[in-house]
Amino acid sequence: MARKNTQVIVGVVVIAISLIAAIYSIQDSITPYSTVSDIVGGGDDMVGKKFHVNGTVVNDTVDWSQEDMLLKFKLTDDVSMVDVEYSRPAPNNFEGGRMVVVEGIYTEDRVFEAREILVKCPSKYAPDGSYSEE
Repeated sequence: MARKNTQVIVGVVVIAISLIAAIYSIQDSITPYSTVSDIVGGGDDMVGKKFHVNGTVVNDTVDWSQEDMLLKFKLTDDVSMVDVEYSRPAPNNFEGGRMVVVEGIYTEDRVFEAREILVKCPSKYAPDGSYSEE
């Protein structure tokens, strides 16, 4: 009987440890969505944290260095602006004026180091529900 109780206790401990590990891994993978103004206005509280940031690539700020494998650009939410650095080639359809979502970390240097860039597709639907061929 004592052996069966020991097995039950070991089983419960293993399950509890697995649940705790799962909770921590889920928390680490959750990245909040923010605006450029939230990031820039948050100051030191934002440094070192991971975010998804929605914004528009500022025209004439895109700079690709093939030598350094570094894409630099400015991102805006029409209120604030932040410098973004991405250490990969630009994704398809990436250009000034496009809406994007960048995922990464805001650094002490006040630069957003993007790990991923998602280019949003321009809507082909007008606000009144009609279809537009742009």
